[in-house]
Order: sequence, then C-alpha cells, then structure tokens
Amino acid sequence: MRYHSLHRQSFAILFFLLAGFLLALPQPSQATSPPPEILLVNSYHEGYKGTDDIVAGFRSILNTSLPDVSIKTEYLDSKNNSGEVYNKKLVELLRTKYRENHFELIVATDDYAFNIVEKYYDELFASTPVVFCGTNAFDLKRLTGKADFVGVDERPSFKETIELITQLRPQTRRIVVIHDDSLVGQINSATFRLEAAGFTQKIEFEYLAGLLEEDLLDRIQTLSSDTAVFYFASFIMDHKGHVYSSGDALKNLAAHSPVPIFGGWEFNLGHGIIGGKLINLFEHGTLAGSLAVEILTEHNPDSLPKLSPSPNQFMFDDLELQRFEIKDKQLPPESIIINRPPTFYQQNRADIFIALSVLLTIIVSGSFVILYQSRLRLRKSYEEQLQIEKSLRASQADLEQAMAEVKTLRGILPICSFCKKIRDEEGEYTQIEMYIHKHSGVDFSHTICPNCMKKHYPEYSD
Repeated sequence: MRYHSLHRQSFAILFFLLAGFLLALPQPSQATSPPPEILLVNSYHEGYKGTDDIVAGFRSILNTSLPDVSIKTEYLDSKNNSGEVYNKKLVELLRTKYRENHFELIVATDDYAFNIVEKYYDELFASTPVVFCGTNAFDLKRLTGKADFVGVDERPSFKETIELITQLRPQTRRIVVIHDDSLVGQINSATFRLEAAGFTQKIEFEYLAGLLEEDLLDRIQTLSSDTAVFYFASFIMDHKGHVYSSGDALKNLAAHSPVPIFGGWEFNLGHGIIGGKLINLFEHGTLAGSLAVEILTEHNPDSLPKLSPSPNQFMFDDLELQRFEIKDKQLPPESIIINRPPTFYQQNRADIFIALSVLLTIIVSGSFVILYQSRLRLRKSYEEQLQIEKSLRASQADLEQAMAEVKTLRGILPICSFCKKIRDEEGEYTQIEMYIHKHSGVDFSHTICPNCMKKHYPEYSD
C-alpha cells in the first residue's frame, strides 16, 4: 500500500510539472503579428516642396500615434511624365511590385495619385481603405458608392484672399493672375475665375497662363500701383526650355515686381508672395494622418466624414509686409507671420535668463543674510530679556525680603518704660539699637540732642 501511495504522489508531481511546462509555451493567440503596412502614393517627385510637406505632416502623426506601422512610399513623378502609355506602365509596375503585399491602408496625395488609385482600385487595392489629400476642388459625388474612401479637400481660399487684397490695398483696380497651363493649373484657374466673378464690377482680372519667364518679367515690371499679382504657378519655363520650380520662378518675379504678389499655397511663402489665406500642405498631411490612425485603430471608415475641409490659414511674410508698408493691425486676427525679426527678448534670451538668475541669487542670498541677522538680533534681544527677567526676579526677592523685614518691625513692640529695652521673640530684653539692627540691618551712630545737652551738660550747651 505504501508503494502505491508513493507511486501516485510521484505521478501527480510529474503531471503538474508537465502542465506548467505546456502552459509556459507560447500560445497560438499570443504569437506576434507583423505590423500593419501602409502604401503612401504621391503624385509628384521627392524634393517637390508640396509633396514633401504632406509626407512630413503625415509621418509626424503616424510616428507619434502608431510608431510600429510600416509605410511604403511611391512617387509617381507626374510633373515630369504623363500620358496613357506612362499610366499603363506605371500601373503594371505597381501591380508587379505589390502583388504579394496586403496593405491595411492606401494613402494618395494630390490629384494624379488619387486618379490612379480610384481608376485601378478593384484591380490593385480591392477592399483596402483609402485616405486621400491634396486633391484640388474635389467633387464629393466621386465618393458615391465608395464606402472605404475618406479624404481632405485641397480647396484654395481664392475669394478670401481677393477680399484681403481690397482691404489691404483699397486702390487696387486690376489683379494679374499668373499660373501654369498644366491640368492642375487649369483646375485652379477655373476655381479662381468662379470665385473672382463676384468682384468683376470693381476689379479687372488678367490671366497669364503658361507664359515663358522672360515674357512674364517684361510684363510684371510695367505694372501700375493700382495693380496686384495673384500667383499659383507650379512651374515656369524659359526660352531655353529650362523648367523653374514654383518657388525659384517666384523669387525672380518678386525681385522685379513693383507691386505685391499674393498667393494660395504656403510653400510659396518666403519666396516672394506677401501672403493670403493659404493652403498649408503640412497641415493636410497631419489631417490625413489623423484619419489614417482612426481607420487603423477603429477599422471603420464609415464613421468618419467623407471629405474634410481644407485647413487653410492667413499667413504672411514680414519682409514683404515691410516692403509694401502694411501694418499688423490691417491683417486678420490670428494671422501667422514668418521672417519677423526676433524681439529684444528673443535675441538676448540667454543673457536675460542669466541676468535674472544672478539677480534672483542675489535677492535670495540677501534675504538669507537679512533673515540670519534678524535671528541674531532676536536671539540677542531674547537673551537680554532673560537677563532683565533674572534681574527683576532678584529685585523682587530683595523687595520681598525687605518687606518681610519691615513687616517684623510693625505692630506693638514690648519696651521697658524705664531702660527702653525691647523684649525679643525669645523673651530677652535687648537694647533698642541692637533689636532694630538685628531685624532690619540698620546701624546706629550715637549723638546728643540739644535738650539732653542742656540737661546733662549745661556748661557745653551753648
């Protein structure tokens, strides 16, 4: 029986050890899944300011909220390549590259990339949610039946900027509009014309589309003071066929322009435009990034707005404001101003901080010295008070003793009628001088009064 009991105990121990080992093994449900992948498809090339701003804004949100997400980036280079042949080869390339990939989300920036994604969605990205941004004057009807599509509308604030021009420069009678003749340029021009229609009774609009740089320079240098320029060209070409980017071309035009140049996009700020209510493509990227995070975490695009409005802001270049003598009080509230010279505090912030730190140290040190001296004076006063109290207590003791001694001399003293001796507490008769000296400490000096002198020493009384 004892053998069978030990055998059962050994079997139980072995069973529990084996169960613990099996529980410690990774369970199928605990296996780490690969991080979700996003395909970011850009219309233009890397290095193009607008595209770089959108990508930077998008990544800033994803890197903060979902740092483990893998982002693959494609640049379709549509500013340098276009046409049906290019489109077909591009789609074939995307199909070949990503045939084996399963993306959690597709992000398209600007019109060309969205058009490709939209047209070939079923073939390339079926059932994958899509976030888009940077699409110009987007028609919401295009999203009918597309449950997995959400985006940010890139709609310029042309009307608000024209109103701003009339407020900042009431003398304006003509606005010269400079843009390129690309597809995007034509879309933006059509939008501008619609919004400018309400101002045609007061302002004449002249459109310069696709002109060469030399021709634009000749035209812009002759503009009168009642004119303003509105610039939204993506590129400008010269007579030699050299293509200048939007910013590079703008710098040259602004250097020769006698009137202020207004714009519609933030990436032109600092290159020659005075400002306006501008499209900030970095903000477009951050808004698209927020939509992406919502989809990746909630997995429900239907709960999001199909088309978010363009997050445009009033922005200005202080160098151009100073050049054309425009004051801050003329600008809309909460305007953003770049290139503003640093204030005295900003220039000397470190020195001011050091000076304040030294001053604070001096004040604190002085306060400690004053406090220490006050404590010393207080301690000295306290000791003097103790000494005074001690003296008072001693004086009070002396006074009490004197009062006690005086008290012993009060009342009726038994004195001899003949010899004038006083009877003390022990019943002994003592000379009156000795009694008083004993009870009060008073000493006597003997003399003779005039009456006694006459009585006892009449011969000396005179």
